[in-house]
Amino acid sequence: MMLICVFISIRKVAKQVYVGNLQPNETVDASNEANLLRHLDHPAIVKFYDSFIEADFFYIVTEYCEVL
Repeated sequence: MMLICVFISIRKVAKQVYVGNLQPNETVDASNEANLLRHLDHPAIVKFYDSFIEADFFYIVTEYCEVL
């Protein structure tokens, strides 16, 4: 899923992880990935913007990275 922020022209992507039938300890992996990205700041690593849960899905929103 690609998201585009119209006001500041930044393309973003959302990684969608189905967590509906996972055990609570298994959902921790997705949460840990989001927390790790939240603390990383390097030009060679995609920029983290947000994470959230909606229905049975966990989303991680990062900058869009084009393959050259």
